Formats: sequence, structure tokens, C-alpha cells
Amino acid sequence: MKLLFIILFSINSLAIDIVHSKKSHSLTYEMLEDGRLYNSHVYSDYDLLFQLHFNYVEDPLVRKTQSNLKQVDTIVDSLSSVHLGAAAYLTKNILVGLQTYYGLVDYEYYTPGSPINSTKISDSTSGFSDLILDVKWRFLSKERYSMALMPFLRIPTGGGEIPIRIFSPGTSNFQDINHKVLSEDSWGLGGRLIYEKYFDFMNVVVNLGYLQADKAALGELDLRKKLSLGIGAYVPLSSKVGVNLEWLRYFSLPFNSNQNPNELFAGLSAGITKNVVVFAGAAFGNVLSDDDGNDFRISAGVKFSPRIWGDEKKPIELLNNDPVIKNEIVQIQECKEPYIFEKSNKVIVRFPHNVSTIYDSRELNDVIRRIKKRAVDIMNVQIVGHTSQKGSEEYNQRLSEKRAQSVTNVLVEHGINKDIISSSGRGERDLLDHESSSIADEVNRRVEFVVTLKQIDGYYCKE
Repeated sequence: MKLLFIILFSINSLAIDIVHSKKSHSLTYEMLEDGRLYNSHVYSDYDLLFQLHFNYVEDPLVRKTQSNLKQVDTIVDSLSSVHLGAAAYLTKNILVGLQTYYGLVDYEYYTPGSPINSTKISDSTSGFSDLILDVKWRFLSKERYSMALMPFLRIPTGGGEIPIRIFSPGTSNFQDINHKVLSEDSWGLGGRLIYEKYFDFMNVVVNLGYLQADKAALGELDLRKKLSLGIGAYVPLSSKVGVNLEWLRYFSLPFNSNQNPNELFAGLSAGITKNVVVFAGAAFGNVLSDDDGNDFRISAGVKFSPRIWGDEKKPIELLNNDPVIKNEIVQIQECKEPYIFEKSNKVIVRFPHNVSTIYDSRELNDVIRRIKKRAVDIMNVQIVGHTSQKGSEEYNQRLSEKRAQSVTNVLVEHGINKDIISSSGRGERDLLDHESSSIADEVNRRVEFVVTLKQIDGYYCKE
């Protein structure tokens, strides 16, 4: 979301639209909120989220002609800020968050009095923006989409007051006024309806919001009620790096074309660890229309998302089973465990409905590490894909083969010899749960791979 955007008409009206720097409580997006899908292209197994953003916006307050097509003067040269945010998932479906930013405004103004022979002076001011208290309730959660409601309360701080000279049509005179540019100076209420959809190659979100602040009006302009519409997409480039594209537009009520700023944002995020994400991006407001936004904004920061009290997600399951060992005569060495994975040589990888790709290959890191460590002892790794009963047999067969190939690709990409791997699909033929239920479907949508060890007399430890 852009930090601040104000347009001033120098002839007969004053149009101000302050867009508060409301950041997303999401690892993926900057402006838009997500539905925190369980199956996602980004890590979502966390309880807390701490954010630190650095923002710079160029020409957030300018004076334009009456037609609003040409900039004739700059009021605020730049706005720099440090954004602070924190949020906690009290349950899997309920988030509570708080955010604000400290902003530094560089602006220009005329000396008070008659506009004739006035001197323009440069100055700066700083202060905290309004505090925003958020609550997000995910009321619908499916494997490939989710919906949430997010009401929020804006608590005024009254920060960032600067002098502004305006023309008053009623008196035909100029007026020198003080205006707060970091606060709407009134308690505000708002909310968003959030929809998120999972696709094999990206996540998509749609936000529809409403904002109201009783003092968000100046002169003939009434900006106390606004609608917002946002659309975003996250496209993973790898399991740790992705690109997010976001567009957000505000519509003042009643609708006025001169008061509908928009911003188009493109960013890149990278997971340093599962819990630490760094990001950077740039936004442009005048891309789609000359009168619709600030010139540009750049943003960078870090997000930290630890898991403290929630249950860990386990898309990978280790099954206890007797080791499979093939005969091979080799020189006897020291006794080794007959299991690759603790007390198991069989792994099950769960898949969402109608998904054939691994949505986070990092979940396989421990499995890969153990296979590579014991590679000399392994005869074969057999990978078999399975599906639920939904869909036709032909479709499920192809889907199971794709799932098996997806796991195979991850193993090979991480350095496991492809010559010891065999991949196949069984479709819906080998169900673990024959019931007709969503729980049974989740159990059956899987890839199993079994590690077969070489037979070496006296090589493996006896239990």
C-alpha cells in the first residue's frame, strides 16, 4: 500500500486522499491480506509474525491544475518511514495484529500572508502514524481456497502536521492551514473480505474493503467513506524465492474520479530460513493514469515468523516397517542400523486435492539428507504415487504418475542418483481408507517411497 497520496487543485477545489500505510500480516504480500491457506506455495506453519519495513515515496503531495492532468508544484518532496508490525495467531483461524510507522516528511510551503511575493521554504516534520488494530477471522478453509474477514480499528495519533496554502472558492482568497499528513486525526473503522486461491503455479488473492474515518474531510471534499479493491498473485521461482504482484485501488464515496488513487506493486521475497523472510519491491501510482497515485515508492524489509504453541504441520509421515534387504555379498564392516529414517524405511508424502507438485520441497530435506548419508547401503528407492477416489480412473492414474515424478525430481535435484530410483503410479487402486469422506480422501492422496537396502551378512545391527 502506498504510504501517502495527496492531490491539490490550485484553482477551485482541494482533493486530498490519504492512504494509510497498512501492511499485510502475511509472509507473501505487502499490501494485501492472504487467507493463510494450509496448502500454499509459501510457508504458513507459524504462530507469530514480526515485521520491519523501510519505505520511501517520491512526491506524495503535489499541486496540479484544475483538469488534474499537469503537475505545477510540489508540496511534499518525499516521505520516508520505518514500519513496525506484530501479529499472533491465537488459533489456526484467528489472528490479532497491531501496526504503525514512524515517518519523516520533507515538504515545501509558502510564508503565511498574501500569496503575492510569498517565499517558498523547505522544511521537514516527523511523527508516528495512526495505530491500527487488526483481527482476521478465517471462516472458510478448504484445500485449494479460503476466505476470511478482517475488521480493523484505527487509533489516531495526530502526527505529521504541515502548513498548506489552499484557494477557497467561497471567499475567493487563499487560506493558510495546518494539515496532518501522517494521521487522519479521528478514530476509524474498516474491514476487508479476503479470498485466496491455490493454483499449481501460483497463489491468487482478492481483497474487498471498506474504510471510514469521521474527520477524513477537508473543504468541499468528503473522504470519510472509501471502498478498496485489491488483486494480487504470488509466483514461486523456487521453494525459497518468489515474486508477488499487487494492485490496490481506493474509491471514495460518493464516487469521484479525482479521488481514486491506485498503486501497482512488484516485489521479490526470499526465505533465509523457514522463519525469516527478506523482501524488496517498488510501486508506481501513475502507471495506469496520470491522476491516480504517487510517482513511485520503494520498500524493503524483513519478516520473522516463529512457531511457539501451534501443532507442527506434518505433510510427510514416516511409517514403521520391517527393512527390505536384497542379497548382496560384500565385505563385512561395522554394524549399522537397518533403517534409514529412525525406525522406518518407508515415507509417505501427502498431497492436496488435484495437486501433483511438491508445494514446499524443504519438507523433504531431512529425508534427502538421510538417503544421501546412507547411499552406499541403498539398493533401490521405489516411489509410487496414489490418489483418492474422486475423478475418473484414467485421470487419477495420470495424476498419481505425476505425483511420483514430482517427488523423484526433488530427490534428483538434491543430488540423489537417479539410477537407484524407480517411479510409478497406482492411481486409486491401493486405497488406505475405503470410506467415502474428506478425511479418507486426504489419507489416500499421497506418494509412498520405500528404501530397499543391500543384503550384507553381519553388516546390520540386530534389534
